[in-house]
Amino acid sequence: MKDYLLIPMMLAVFVFGYYIMTRVDRFIEENQRLIAEENRNGRCAVRIAAENPMLLNSIAAVLENCSEADPYIEFFLSSGRCNRLLAKLADEQIDILLLTEEHAEQLEQQFTSIFIPCEKTPSIPSAIGLSIENLYEDVRIGVAWKKSRRFKNRDRVIFALENEYCR
Repeated sequence: MKDYLLIPMMLAVFVFGYYIMTRVDRFIEENQRLIAEENRNGRCAVRIAAENPMLLNSIAAVLENCSEADPYIEFFLSSGRCNRLLAKLADEQIDILLLTEEHAEQLEQQFTSIFIPCEKTPSIPSAIGLSIENLYEDVRIGVAWKKSRRFKNRDRVIFALENEYCR
């Protein structure tokens, strides 16, 4: 007698579970479709400037990984003089600024920065006459951004840099 009561109850639980799972599946598919559509329509640009073009070379691998993970993010790279770049960062014309260690330590309170390690390789003419131990030296790059502004794609790039170099 117990078996006759148990079988319909188990069937009811399975039918209800199937119904719930189809509803959850539709919900997830609809959200994925909306997110993909938003990403296609809402292409985003992260503007990165560097005091020296060689600083951009040191983060190229991280930017490549970011563009593979989030293909809708476009990177605009530039370089220039430190004072002009700081003014553009303050006016929010650029999102991320790469500075040498000396300039990054002198930033104002409105900016936030982290330091990432970078291997500095000298050019061939300057390497003549140097011993092999002095050819490669470790330097730090300052990555600066404006505190007051929240920008999720810029924050993704900064998180990728922190994750790659600081952990």
